[in-house]
Amino acid sequence: MVDDTCFSTYARFTCNDPAHGLALVGPDNLIGDAFTLRITSDEAGNDLVEVVNKFAKSVGQLEQKEVHHLQVLQARGWTLRALLSLVVAAKGAEGTEYWGEVLILCNDARYDAAFSNFTNKLAALLMEGIRPDVEFGAQGIKQIIASEGNWDIKNRAAKPKLSKDEAIVKDHRSAKEKMIEEGRAGNKGCFAMSYLFIALVVALIVAAVAHFALHLF
Repeated sequence: MVDDTCFSTYARFTCNDPAHGLALVGPDNLIGDAFTLRITSDEAGNDLVEVVNKFAKSVGQLEQKEVHHLQVLQARGWTLRALLSLVVAAKGAEGTEYWGEVLILCNDARYDAAFSNFTNKLAALLMEGIRPDVEFGAQGIKQIIASEGNWDIKNRAAKPKLSKDEAIVKDHRSAKEKMIEEGRAGNKGCFAMSYLFIALVVALIVAAVAHFALHLF
């Protein structure tokens, strides 16, 4: 939705190349992560909006219909925010292709503090697999500002409809991803546990292969 202080929507982005698609499903791009919307242009001079993760890596670009509107909001001095909300794998002509979706929340810079806090609340919901409805309405936007971003949003949005050749790869954070993220934030215990978990999985796979080989021969 959009009014004179806020614009919010879910928007699809496509991966620029297969490497970006593989990166999108990896641990550097987690549901609820804050992404940057970088307005730029391609070699032919066409305007586009790149979706950039928190490690300053581009993972794709928004559909063209979103470009002009975001350009206008940026020119007005608004703050542009995006959160990773969904990752989808699709059967393509040359193998598996990936696309993603971000929750976009833009606001008049006068209300940055309130919308920054509110963005954190939205991110926490997405991490748990809860998909908030971003059609806040005029009353909802007033509540966000009045509560300094602490408004509890109750309404939920439906996930996009997928074709028979598409499947959701990510729509929440797994326990392992939460441990990895806490480790990056400075919780050394969780960081060690995340690697211990990965090492345990690898060890189980090796043991299963060894067991299979022993019985085979």
